[in-house]
Amino acid sequence: MRKMYWTDLRTSKIQCANADGSDVKDLVTTGLRIPNSIALDGDEGKMYWTDAGTSKIQRANLDGSDAEDLVVTDVYLPGGMTVHGKRRKIYWTDAAWGETVECKVQRADLDGSHVETLVFTEMSIPIVFGVEVDLGKI
Repeated sequence: MRKMYWTDLRTSKIQCANADGSDVKDLVTTGLRIPNSIALDGDEGKMYWTDAGTSKIQRANLDGSDAEDLVVTDVYLPGGMTVHGKRRKIYWTDAAWGETVECKVQRADLDGSHVETLVFTEMSIPIVFGVEVDLGKI
């Protein structure tokens, strides 16, 4: 049966269920503070997520096992993310508050290496919720 996956900000968990909503399971329950966004790579059997509470990009197997940190440097309030399996890249949004709000779209290899900033802008009110890759472009 097909599955759906989500992050629960209130309980700081990553969960899944069958596509009809039955059989809800807790997959990742430790080490999370504010899990924002989740993206799946079915070909590799991995899920990736952003956590604004720990300022990390992380991943685990689709069953929640082998959770690991991928990007922990220069990450502040990561938001939306996606996986581009064919390019073997993860993409995410990030924001940092100071005198202005700096917003970025970044990407890295699936193992978290080779982090690149693709878009950098300053905003007065950040509205960067997600990112999607289409036809090799963002």
